[in-house]
Amino acid sequence: MRLNWIKLLFGIGLLFFCSEVGSQLPLKTSSELYQNLVKLGTVGSVLYVAAHPDDENTRLISLLSNKYHLETTYLSLTRGDGGQNLIGNELGALLGVLRTQELLQARRVDGGKQIFTRANDFGFSKTADETLEIWDIDSIRHDFVWAVRKTRPDIIINRFDHKSNGKTHGHHTSSGMLSYDLFEKAADSTYFPEQLKYVSTWQPQSLFFNTSWWFYGSQEAFDKADKKDLYTLDIGTYYPHLGLSNNEIAAVSRSMHKCQGFGSSLNRGTELDYLLYLKGEKPKFSDPIDHFDFTWKRFEEGVAIHEAIEELKRNFDFAHPHKNVESLNHIKRLIANVKDNYWREKKSSEIDQLIVECAGLFIQGIANLPYTTPGSEFQLQVESINRSPLPVHIKTITLTPDYEALVKSDSVLYLEENKRMVNNFTIRVNPNKSYSQPYWLKNLGSIGMYSVENPLWIGEPENPPPFSITVALSIAGVDFYIEREIVHKYVDPAKGEIIEPFWVLPKVTLEIEKPVNILTQDDKKNIKVNLRTHEENVEGFIFLSADKGWKIKPDSIPFSIVKNNQTQSFVFEVETEEASLESAVYSYAKIGNKQYDLRLHSINYDHIPRQLVLMPNTSQLKKIHLKRGEIKNIGYIMGSGDDIPNILNEIGYSVDLISLNSLQLQEIFSKYPVIILGIRALNTVEEMKYSYETLMDYVYKGGTVLQQYNVSRPLKVGNPGPYPISIGRERITDENSPVLILKPEHPVFQYPNKITEEDFENWVQERGLYFALDWDKAYLPLLSSQDANENPKLGGLLIAKYGKGYFVFTSYSWFRQLPAGVPGAFKLFSNMISISENSQWN
Repeated sequence: MRLNWIKLLFGIGLLFFCSEVGSQLPLKTSSELYQNLVKLGTVGSVLYVAAHPDDENTRLISLLSNKYHLETTYLSLTRGDGGQNLIGNELGALLGVLRTQELLQARRVDGGKQIFTRANDFGFSKTADETLEIWDIDSIRHDFVWAVRKTRPDIIINRFDHKSNGKTHGHHTSSGMLSYDLFEKAADSTYFPEQLKYVSTWQPQSLFFNTSWWFYGSQEAFDKADKKDLYTLDIGTYYPHLGLSNNEIAAVSRSMHKCQGFGSSLNRGTELDYLLYLKGEKPKFSDPIDHFDFTWKRFEEGVAIHEAIEELKRNFDFAHPHKNVESLNHIKRLIANVKDNYWREKKSSEIDQLIVECAGLFIQGIANLPYTTPGSEFQLQVESINRSPLPVHIKTITLTPDYEALVKSDSVLYLEENKRMVNNFTIRVNPNKSYSQPYWLKNLGSIGMYSVENPLWIGEPENPPPFSITVALSIAGVDFYIEREIVHKYVDPAKGEIIEPFWVLPKVTLEIEKPVNILTQDDKKNIKVNLRTHEENVEGFIFLSADKGWKIKPDSIPFSIVKNNQTQSFVFEVETEEASLESAVYSYAKIGNKQYDLRLHSINYDHIPRQLVLMPNTSQLKKIHLKRGEIKNIGYIMGSGDDIPNILNEIGYSVDLISLNSLQLQEIFSKYPVIILGIRALNTVEEMKYSYETLMDYVYKGGTVLQQYNVSRPLKVGNPGPYPISIGRERITDENSPVLILKPEHPVFQYPNKITEEDFENWVQERGLYFALDWDKAYLPLLSSQDANENPKLGGLLIAKYGKGYFVFTSYSWFRQLPAGVPGAFKLFSNMISISENSQWN
């Protein structure tokens, strides 16, 4: 099986796809070069449209890219910022960065391209009307039209039904509605005319909906449906040059969405997918793609290009790829005369890359450090090797975007066959160089839209690299320009060579250690700030600032740190005499006359390149009236990842993480009066299969289990509770929806904190998700809430007495509310922990 995976990764030219970032990937096999020649002869584009990372049909994207050789772009309206994370603690904007990179890795596998709009995934939405209002409909229309004009698709394919408003996720329906409503607008010169300074108007030929039996409710309903406008594609196509089928490639692509838990098996054989015609030109053939002419013959001057490519395909030299360069140079000259700017530029780039690969040319720029800072220096090594007998000369090497000449035109370098050439340079970084920071996170946006300074960056998946090298060279007497992003590489003892992006960071970054700092009974609290250096010999002062009503001591703390990549901690005391008060708290450092105030997050997983994300260094400071019961020690079984254990420690509890890999679980459980299950623990913790019965026995003997939300499938257990209960898909998306306390006299609303409906004010993103659908009468529902125009939902907080203990089933989104510092959430969560301390039941 191991060999099959190695074959698979070799077959798609991606043996090192997780580590080769922004640099030249390993050179392709002759068979893959031939396929790129075939793609060079295809002049057509498809735009696939949906709402989130993981919405896309990777099987269809792979088919369009690898069978039909079309330029296939996935437009995900959002970066998935509002979803959950099954592999770590990143949520919100950081989750958006992670899921962006997962999409890019997916596209590297299936051959597609990736773009976005500025829409922020603000969480589940029940209607398209709400979605488009929060997203700002004019901005999202702008971005959609911009995407069409930039990618110039002949065909647009929607993943979701534009007529499903109110029946499914509002983001999904919105993506279909935008595509359907704006299909003709990109061709209208009066529609967002400011875009026409950079792009031309464009009218796609056809619009389809990528449907399936699922959209019809059942296979039986689909079989009975009218199919006069339905076209069928076989997405199980086998590619002999890769030794792989299309659905195998698509499964690997799909499996890149790891934080969403979408690992897929490698299916093989015929499998059908469907396109429903919606608008534009209706295909006359059973294969809707074959209806269109996607050859060079669609252009008057393209006939000669088509004939030259067909001739080279007949005579392609697989054993000696460099012998194809002469014919490719001829095709390159023909493409240079194409009048259509879009395809001339795109295909010129493609053929240049194909010639470089046929010549066996490898060029790479490596920085000696993982990052640099404005005004400092780093060492750059440029490695070049020509693995063919063709004459190759390097004329210049230029550092971009500063256009600093590293090798000048009077220093022509000859690359001898298969002999490695290394050039070393010292690079002085411009003192005004911008930091490496996701462009969509640089400025404060709204709940629904990110703010982007540069209109030309709208839709781009990530920032341009901070540094690249542009190499001017000649291959067999023909001039080329090759651009390579400067990267950093190192050798991991277990994984081998790792290649990562190269970053520009501030001299120092800071982090207030806790995202929320809570004062309860006390008037004073220590706040720790960690300062990390990114260059040597830095000294200055560190400060902490909060709103009026807080006293901070001392005013500042001096620091002096000699080494790079060192962290020191500093402690400030905050104090207030107010009974309740909240504030943003903010730390910064001054070095000379410059202020530094950014926090650095590292997102580090094996399946994506490491991401360093700079964000404002703020935390929350809250004085709240919160009482704790007698229980202090809590066991916590982590699920997919959340910050609740740290938050509970912050307010005075002592939380231990429990591993289920033990033969003494009964003894371990008995140490704690309360055990809390983290979010989706029943979905993600494999050991739950064998330990859940022991956990329920712990409840029966007198313990308390507080079980947070899980999705209905797949569950590791048969029944998610001591009595029968089923988990549904119901959720309350409006964080301001009214909450009715069904039994105000119940102990969970009385001790140790008095709970009223005011405690449900100022919640964030949502009330809750995946509420219980049905439950045994032994469970007591205690809260009712509902979104507008819906029936009340009672399955968000259920409590049952089981033996001597208590079982709490709760699908309210504590994992969002507690890190956000919502006072009422702290109070009710503390009460749930203390439920066993008051045995009065009503």
